[in-house]
Amino acid sequence: NSQMSQRLIPKYTSCIFNRIKRISGQGALQLQLDTRDFEKTILNLPNIGLTDDYKKIISPHPNENKNIRIPNAFKNNTSKQSNRIQALLKTINTPYSQQRLDDIATFFKDVSDKRGNAQDLSKICEIKGLSKKEIQSVTQTYNRMIPTNTQSRALISTQNNKQGPDFLGDLNSVFGRFNSVTSVLTKK
Repeated sequence: NSQMSQRLIPKYTSCIFNRIKRISGQGALQLQLDTRDFEKTILNLPNIGLTDDYKKIISPHPNENKNIRIPNAFKNNTSKQSNRIQALLKTINTPYSQQRLDDIATFFKDVSDKRGNAQDLSKICEIKGLSKKEIQSVTQTYNRMIPTNTQSRALISTQNNKQGPDFLGDLNSVFGRFNSVTSVLTKK
């Protein structure tokens, strides 16, 4: 479960942020909603296809009242990664003025709980349409607020679109395996 989460979420992030050149505030809001749905789907993966009939077949000690327990580490890791993506999308949607570019860095610091990365902020500024000089100013401001040695690892990969096509392949692989398992379980 956690391996699937650890593989799918970075690929999802890469598909979003490496393919988008510019996005409007409404587009960022829609991506926030889509990310919430994606998180719910990831968290629900261990339960997909496990109706009461399947639980009886799978379990060597069937217990009809028992629900499948999703490990807390899986929930926490998935939620943490999703919240980081949400922070990036919220920063895209932040209004700013040319005179107050520092507001972007301050907002990013606040929504990322002081764990953001300047590289991610730079990509967000690029998506917002800031010039290279403005991006440099915003990232320098952020680096003064949060030193680079205390920043978390970058969420947005620097590989340009190398992970994009694999995302769909991984999903097809996952759901292909899921379909083969459910077809075996439904045969009596």
